Amino acid sequence: MTTCVGALMIRDQAVLLGRRAAHKSFPGCWDIPGGHVEAGEDLASALARELAEEIGVTPLAWRLLSRCEFEDEDGWSELLIYQIDNWAGEPVLANDEHVELRWFPLADACDLGRLASEEYRPILRSLRDAI
Repeated sequence: MTTCVGALMIRDQAVLLGRRAAHKSFPGCWDIPGGHVEAGEDLASALARELAEEIGVTPLAWRLLSRCEFEDEDGWSELLIYQIDNWAGEPVLANDEHVELRWFPLADACDLGRLASEEYRPILRSLRDAI
């Protein structure tokens, strides 16, 4: 099983999501930034690397929210989802993973029709209800 990390970046009661590129898994779906943990890499380093590569930011404070499993064209993976409340830099499209980045109010994110994983929905609802 492959291990992946993902980030729910929260700012002003909104969450940052990226719309997946057509040539990537889950094309056209709204997804959280993140990706595969490389061999020998710890989770914190993987989280920092993936956020730098995908959206050009450095996480400064995070906490584990959830752990889930999903299947894509490469087989089964474990995804550890972190809440990021503090980071350095401003999110931008930094590679070809996503074609758009957008801040969604948490209430709106809970009802999006095309999320890359239904596992995100209860996590987003929990964050919405906590605010």
